[in-house]
This record gives sequence, C-alpha cells and structure tokens, in this order.
Amino acid sequence: MLISFSVENFRSIRDRQTLSMVRASNGATSRLAIDGPLAGGTISPISVIFGANASGKSTVREALNYVQWIVRTSARREAGRPLPMDPFLLDNASRARPFFTEVQFTVADVEYCYSFSLVEGLVASEDLKQVVIGPLKHATRTLFSRTMREDGTTDIVPSRWLTGSKKAIIDATRSNSLFLSKAAQENYEPLREVYEWFVQPKASSDSEAFGETDASVAQFESDPEFPSWVVRFLKQADLGITDVTVKMPTSKPPAELVAFLAKTITEADNPSVVADPNAPIILADAEARIMKSNRRPVLTHRAGSGNSSELPWSLESQGTQNLWELLGPIYHALKCGRLLSIDELKGLHPLLVRAVLEIFQSAETNPNNAQLLFTSHDISLLGSWGGLGYMLDRDQVWFTEKDYYSGVTELVPLTNFRPRKDEDIERAYIQGRLGGVPSVGRLIQVHGGEGGT
Repeated sequence: MLISFSVENFRSIRDRQTLSMVRASNGATSRLAIDGPLAGGTISPISVIFGANASGKSTVREALNYVQWIVRTSARREAGRPLPMDPFLLDNASRARPFFTEVQFTVADVEYCYSFSLVEGLVASEDLKQVVIGPLKHATRTLFSRTMREDGTTDIVPSRWLTGSKKAIIDATRSNSLFLSKAAQENYEPLREVYEWFVQPKASSDSEAFGETDASVAQFESDPEFPSWVVRFLKQADLGITDVTVKMPTSKPPAELVAFLAKTITEADNPSVVADPNAPIILADAEARIMKSNRRPVLTHRAGSGNSSELPWSLESQGTQNLWELLGPIYHALKCGRLLSIDELKGLHPLLVRAVLEIFQSAETNPNNAQLLFTSHDISLLGSWGGLGYMLDRDQVWFTEKDYYSGVTELVPLTNFRPRKDEDIERAYIQGRLGGVPSVGRLIQVHGGEGGT
C-alpha cells in the first residue's frame, strides 16, 4: 500500500509536496456509511484531489506516474541519453534544480522508503530503506544508497542487509539508470518485490505506447475470472447489458498504417541491422499488431420480448465506454491489492461512482487493501448525499491551490482546516472557505453585454 508520496520540481510543483495516505487518528473514527469493517486499517484505501482547473491536481498523479515510469524503464535507456525531466519553468532557478521524489509503501507486511533525484537527466542520488517493526519500536535500515561524484560517475553502496551477488549489477548501472531498475532487469531477487510495487495497473487513458491493448480487453483475455466479474458488475449497474465478448476487427487496417508501423518496428527492434520494412514477414507482424491492439468488447443488450442484441463498440454510449475502460484496472487493483491512479471518474453516474468508492472502502469487497487515487470536480462527493451517508472521510480529501503570482501548486489536506465530523464540507468548499476553487469573475459575452460592440 502507498503510505506517502513526495515530489519536488515537477511541472507546476516547485516546492516539495507530500500526499499522505495515513489515516487520521489511525483510522479509529470514520463518518463513512459502510456496513462492516473498513479496508486499509491505518492506511487509507482512497484519496481524492479537488482543485480548480489548471491548479495542479492532475500533476500530482502524473508525477507519481512519471516516477513509476522511470523505475520501470530507465535500465533500458540508451547510454548517453539523459532521462526526460519536466521541471518548474516559471522561474529560472528551478529550471536547473534537481527533481526529487520519495515514496513510502508496504509490500505484504514490509515497509519501504525509496527515493531518488535527477540532475540534468542523470541520477544524482538513490536510496532504499526498510522499516523493521520490532516488539517495542520501529528501526530503519538502509538497503542501498547512491550518490553522484563530482566527475559524474556513480557510487552505489549496498548494505549487508542486501544479500546476494550485486557487484556486476552495480558496475552495469549507468548514470541515466536507476539501480533498482537495473537490478530488476538482471532478475536480482532481493529487490524484485520493491520493483514490482511500481508496476501498477493503469487506466486506458494512461497507456504509454502505440498498440497497447485496452486494459480491460487484456484482463478479459488473460484472467478467466474477470469475464464473469465484469458481467455481474454491468448487470448490477443496470445498463441493460447481459453479456460481454471480445472480438477482432472485421476489416484489415489501411496499408499505409501497416507500412508506417512496419518501418517503426524495424527501427525499434533492429536499430543496428539493415532490415527491409516491406518484407512480407515484417508487414504481417505489423498488421497483426494493429489488429490485436484494436480488439474491442461487444456488449449484448436486452431487447424487446425477452430477446437480446449485440451492438458495435462505436455505438455504445460514452459513459459505457468510460466504465469499460475502468473495469479492468479496478478488477486488477482489487485482486492484487495494488494502487490505481485515475484522472477523474469521467462520464459515470454519481451512483456508479458511489458504488466504486464503496468497493474500495469496504474490507469485505477489498480484502487485499487495494487503493484508489483520483482527481475530481464532483463536489457531491464531499457531502452526505442528502442524508444517504458519506462516501469519503475527511482524511481522504485533498485540495490543490495554485499561487496567483508564482504559479506554484500547493497540495493541502482537508484535515488542515479541522472540520467538524458533521460539518457541511460541500458547502464550505463551494463557498471558497477550503481553497481549491477557481476565482471566477463575471463572465461576459464576446459580442454584446459589457464591453461588447
């Protein structure tokens, strides 16, 4: 489980900001309308970030995605090619400052703290600590630490707690690669579970490469339990859907697209080999990849007189398509006890949003302590739904505020405002008493009205 995430010098985040999932009062009190025990214990299964447009709320989760991407891919980076950085650009000093992150998380019953910093696309520091929980107190031990020397070379120092052969991995770790990433590439077992924590499920909107299969389609085909789960969910959502299958496209892709991908495959897979992108085997591979990446679900809908009918994916409503894209990642997170980060639960009816939150909040439906982090503009999530019960606890709500003069994003927990348990937080937020709302003046028409011609 994610305990906390800190980031510094990333896009609109200039100064260090920390998102903490630790429950207030260790989770001893709650206002949630959930029958039975809550998931997560002393660590929250949900955090929601509210804020005005362009205030940086999406930047927080994008920073976490960026960190996960660096961990997963830096070992494959070409020698001499710096890692990409996206610093705060609105003052000259920050452009040259390091990027820094620190992530605290648990794997099973073991707690870790992992951090690294980047300077000009090179790894300036990297540390991994493990928290040992004893009968009387917690002790922290360093598994490895890393610093950059003045000449730009790397000094990686493992501790005696990190067992097994490491010298070859250390020697092979380049300045543009994390040691953790290189260790995973070399199948170094003592760091495997730490690395795998960063391989989290993604919603389709977070896909990173052309041809990446729809996450729910991939889940449908790889997990025999997912099809029945998703059908039950869709039936309970009262969408009129009775069954789901996944089918290949009925027509082949355009020849121009196949040729373009064939050339891309040739250059990416064989950078030092002169290969003919028009070779039949390469064209066939490109066509197969395009066909595979364009598999789509086919939903069976109730029709009149007890009949049913399939609809093409293109004719499904946007809300149904949005829900489908989320179901695979939600299922994977719940099954494996992972963190799912989403940029808004878009296009879903509020009752469906409530159902998703209840799944994560309840220990009965979330026994593996999966977590959900998402951004939102839906202020109804802050209220009690007209007396139906709260969906969020006060320690699960965060706000982003961007400074008017500097453009700097600040991440603020609702608990900083010390709201009463029964306080109408929805009303307080919309009145601007909690921050995180746009300062909207009187909007006038371009033609006519005040200032019109």
